[in-house]
This record gives sequence, C-alpha cells and structure tokens, in this order.
Amino acid sequence: MRISAMWLVLLFIMGGCTNAKPQITEEQAIQTVIDFHSHQIGKMEIQEVTHANHQYFIEWTNEENCESGKAWVDDQTGEIERSEQTIC
Repeated sequence: MRISAMWLVLLFIMGGCTNAKPQITEEQAIQTVIDFHSHQIGKMEIQEVTHANHQYFIEWTNEENCESGKAWVDDQTGEIERSEQTIC
C-alpha cells in the first residue's frame, strides 16, 4: 500500500511538471528567431507559428535572400532548441 501511494505521488509531481505555463509569449519567440537571423539580407516573413510540447514552432521565409526555415523555441527559456534553414 505504501509503495503504491509513493508511485501515485511521484506521478502527480511529474504530471504537474508537464503542464507548466509558457514563460515567454509567442511574440517573444518570434522576436528571438528574427534576432537570430537578423544578419541576413532582406526581411523575414513569419509564415506559421504553433505551440505544442513546450515549444513554439516557427516557419519563416525570406524571399529577397531566397531562404526559408523552421525554428523550435523553448517556451520556458526562450532559447532556440533546433533550427533548419534552406537556401535556393
């Protein structure tokens, strides 16, 4: 009985951690991606932003530079966790 109660408490604690509210806004996540790519020629246009699994997924294009990409921004730290970039 005692072991099952400990498991229940552990599951409750871990479940609470996965429901953390984002510490940064969608606009802050977008600005992080824009700042990261600010050295490029032309202007970035944000195509899509979604939020899931504690990340903002941001798709962007830069037609003047013939470039497009995707970025995953952590919703707690605001850091870019992953980024993909394609040049024509």
